[in-house]
Amino acid sequence: MAFVPSALKAVTWNPVLGDSSVVRDGNVHIWTYSSTDAYATVKAANYISSAYDIGMAKGDVVWVVTTSSGTPTAVNQAVVMNVTSSGADLSDGQAVTVANT
Repeated sequence: MAFVPSALKAVTWNPVLGDSSVVRDGNVHIWTYSSTDAYATVKAANYISSAYDIGMAKGDVVWVVTTSSGTPTAVNQAVVMNVTSSGADLSDGQAVTVANT
């Protein structure tokens, strides 16, 4: 599949804008992204093609939740390694166990 912009959410509140929009303020911001795409696909350079336009920056943290039929099957915590006008490049990430015992 392709990147779905509406599935990427800024978790950090921005009091200047009064919403969860992010400004380039030099601070680390947290994002979530939910997709049926495997993490290996999501972490590819420029997968998050609108990263620059929405204010994503190097050092930001991204929680990527992989789903199947709406159920989380994998979670990875990643760091934004680079952002250009073409998109973001995510780190290899750290897998988080998804279990319900």
